[in-house]
Parts: sequence; C-alpha cells; structure tokens
Amino acid sequence: MIIKKSDTPIVCDIGGCGKMAEFFIKKDEKSSDYYSLKLCRDCATEIKNLLVKELRKKEN
Repeated sequence: MIIKKSDTPIVCDIGGCGKMAEFFIKKDEKSSDYYSLKLCRDCATEIKNLLVKELRKKEN
C-alpha cells in the first residue's frame, strides 16, 4: 500500500466527517486515485491511534 498527499479537493470518506481529504491510501502506485481511501488529517490520526491499540491487543 502507498499513501499519497491529495492535490484534489475532495471530501474525506469517513461518514459524517465532511472535512477535505489530505491523504489517498492506495493498494499500489498503479491504482486509481478514484478507488483510493480518502482521509482528512483528523480521521487518519484517529484511525492510526485505533489501529495501534488493536494491534497491541493482538500482540498480548
């Protein structure tokens, strides 16, 4: 997977967010931006924090 900075004005994919997306998360470089996960900075940070917690649970 890759993370690409958004240069297109588009809304975050998280339902109810409504902020402008700052990141596109794509399967690989060849994948279309259209099919990427679009996230604003706040939602990306929240997802990161939640994933860290969940992954730590699995390790223990």
